[in-house]
Amino acid sequence: MTTNTGWSAFLKSPHFTVITTGAVVLVAGLGMFTLLDGKISSLRLETKSDLQLAAQKADNQFSRVDARFDRVDSKFDAVISKIDADGKELRSLLQATKP
Repeated sequence: MTTNTGWSAFLKSPHFTVITTGAVVLVAGLGMFTLLDGKISSLRLETKSDLQLAAQKADNQFSRVDARFDRVDSKFDAVISKIDADGKELRSLLQATKP
């Protein structure tokens, strides 16, 4: 026959069940925390890269619009310069014809 030793009695006691259940819950919680932390970190990086991509697309569109405005501005400058040159030429012709 077997006799209950101290360890055998402890292993069959409810205290052992509570301790082992607590240990399993702590290990599972730590594992879940580690997995969730990794997932959250990867999602943050993905979101950050998505935001950077969207910002880059917006910058590209603004650059295109800026280039168009620059072209229109340079055309206006050319027209204004031509008008100014024609005006100066007309003034000089008018002053030359004055008695």
